[in-house]
Amino acid sequence: MNIQEKNFLAKKYFIFAFKKYISNENKILSKRFQPSIRELLLDYINIYEDIIHNVENKLLIKAKKDLIVAIIFYLNESVFYKKNIYKEEINFLIKDLEKVQSGTLNQFNEIKIYNKCKSIVKKIDNDNIYKYLVEVIKNIYSYKEVDEVIEAIISELLYDGFSLKYLQKWYNYYISKELTRIKGKNIDEIIDLFCSLFKEDSNFKYYLTIKSKTSLPEKIYLNCNLIMVKESFSALRLINDKDNKETKKYLQYGQEVNAYSIQIKAKDYYKGLEIIIDSIVSYFQMINYLSDDSEIILNDKIVVKVSEGVYEKLRKEMYDENILFHESERREKGDIKDFISYRDKVYIKKIGVDEIPNIQRTINIIKGQKQQSKENRLINLWSVLEYMLTFHGGDSIISKAKDIVPKVCCLYVLKDKINLFWNSLNQYKASNYKIISEVIENCRIDNDEYRYDLEKFIRFICKKGEEIVEEFAFNDVLKRNISEIGTLLFNEKIRNKLIKSVSIEVEMDLIRIYRYRNILIHSRNRDIRNINYKTLRLYQYNNNILGVIIHYKKNNPYLTIEEILNSIEYTYEKYINNIGKKLKDNDLVNICRPKYLFIE
Repeated sequence: MNIQEKNFLAKKYFIFAFKKYISNENKILSKRFQPSIRELLLDYINIYEDIIHNVENKLLIKAKKDLIVAIIFYLNESVFYKKNIYKEEINFLIKDLEKVQSGTLNQFNEIKIYNKCKSIVKKIDNDNIYKYLVEVIKNIYSYKEVDEVIEAIISELLYDGFSLKYLQKWYNYYISKELTRIKGKNIDEIIDLFCSLFKEDSNFKYYLTIKSKTSLPEKIYLNCNLIMVKESFSALRLINDKDNKETKKYLQYGQEVNAYSIQIKAKDYYKGLEIIIDSIVSYFQMINYLSDDSEIILNDKIVVKVSEGVYEKLRKEMYDENILFHESERREKGDIKDFISYRDKVYIKKIGVDEIPNIQRTINIIKGQKQQSKENRLINLWSVLEYMLTFHGGDSIISKAKDIVPKVCCLYVLKDKINLFWNSLNQYKASNYKIISEVIENCRIDNDEYRYDLEKFIRFICKKGEEIVEEFAFNDVLKRNISEIGTLLFNEKIRNKLIKSVSIEVEMDLIRIYRYRNILIHSRNRDIRNINYKTLRLYQYNNNILGVIIHYKKNNPYLTIEEILNSIEYTYEKYINNIGKKLKDNDLVNICRPKYLFIE
């Protein structure tokens, strides 16, 4: 394959894989760590300002040191740095932050770093960074690099305030219709469409109805920028120019119902709706505490004025939360079934019953997070992690988390990639492609096409060899996935590099999540950008640890959580020693699903 063909396939993969990301297919966003470059700089700006107002706070000073380590790591790993976008500025920052970290910079010079960070954020805000990243995509040759650029684009879009729901709609409108005509000459034209995502916020006006037995004021101040204004329902005219239909009829109106409008500037109307619902629910919750029999309710149906003569019908729904925290995966449901089985064994044998209520409460908190506010969701999930790690030795909760969580993620990373491939494969099982049915038939667990047998799968891959990659040429995403799995199974250097990379990424991510948790607990600032995406990763970390605990407790109810966590440490040590070695085919199963020492 020549360079031009590799470049074309990489660009084609970008177009199809981008949709996978914005749909959060197989919870892919829970496995992506690279934050927006501006968000990293804001991390430093915020903790610098916090310390200025709390000079004697030793915990805050220690948190700053940890956070700087994470910021330097992510700056070095960013696509912008690797591809010479803002490289000069990033180089200056890395050197400066290293001086802060080593304590060789006085407070007057640190003010200059603080000002540099603020200036760079403003500079990037003013640039069309998507244009820069599109140019990178046009000159790229590997799927791995494409994934890194997609991750960067998504992180910056989310920082800018776009919703995933809008990005899906944008993709379907502008990109999907072009997919049938992808050819060498016009593929760059399709990729250029991503440059148009650089845009100013728009004004949106929402019309909604409130049910209340008590009289409501003409204006309700949700905050200084969000004001609900009472409207005369009979006087409203919300007519769509396109079909001349009155969208006002969509709204729920009747006895004890008031109509209100509210205006907001946002990147898209789904993000605007999310901000409004968040603010209204929080305000009404407080008001409803005052009386038991005068509950104020926001009705389900909402109309938004997108532009003059253009109205869209919406529901009282957090669209992005549904995309991020959708129905539990098969594995997570399996963990719950395993817990119920373990619970029954324990109660029958009357052994180790003390840990049952705590594990059950942990499951309920993790699985019930969708019903919580986004701030409480992160706080509660961190509390769950704290509980599970109280059984592990360490100086502090963050040191325990940095020790155990990356190890659990690394021990599972190869198996997880196979799981994702299998889940994606099943989406195409009704197709006529021979390789799809061949993989499912040869690798599934008997009489269950939705689950695979790991030993059968690895035998099949070994038998097929490299030719299997080209058999998936009809689908760029599946081709990339099976190619990566094959490389990780048979290339010890790349496998070793991945495991070490995941370990440090998870550790740095935990440092940042812990910082946000502390902001929510100890600071007046509760405005954390894209908090749900941090929570999604924390949700995954909790599920990973909980899954290990439940699995081994089900197999042996006599085991304690402390013993299982202890096994993780020793198993990882053995695993990391073997991961860089060339393995025989018979040993590949153990590298995908390692046996936990002392308990298995």
